[in-house]
Amino acid sequence: MPRYFETFFVADPMTELPEAEARALPSYVVEADTGATRRMEVWLHGELERVVYPDTQPGPEVAELQRTKDARVSTWVTSTVVRDADEDRYTIWYYKPGGELEHRTDYVSTPELTVSTWYDATGKLGGSRERHYNEQGEQVEVIEITPEGRRMIVKL
Repeated sequence: MPRYFETFFVADPMTELPEAEARALPSYVVEADTGATRRMEVWLHGELERVVYPDTQPGPEVAELQRTKDARVSTWVTSTVVRDADEDRYTIWYYKPGGELEHRTDYVSTPELTVSTWYDATGKLGGSRERHYNEQGEQVEVIEITPEGRRMIVKL
């Protein structure tokens, strides 16, 4: 039986909703039973925006689903979140419709800092972004870092 959620989060709990309440929202997520591979559909304004395969790695089973069942939408493959004290680590692989890898992003998150580092389809470093937070959890600074190491502070 499908389960409905308000939104998809890799590292945080998701709010489960009754089907009618979810479908009344502009966007919602459906976890449909597809067998061994978990599959989440992200709907936006009545259109399937993307499919997410959570808690897994790219592999033959996911690639087959991307080429067949989900060939018309972009997909994300999200690794299992690794938690160590107050730090979360995970990876998201972003795919174009049909299953071609667009890029991969590695995330490291603590209450004070979130770092995302992305790589192109060949594995070449594309850059990173640091988001700094104060004790209240408010974002106070964003720093973009180029592949060459140049740091740029983004005004908030």
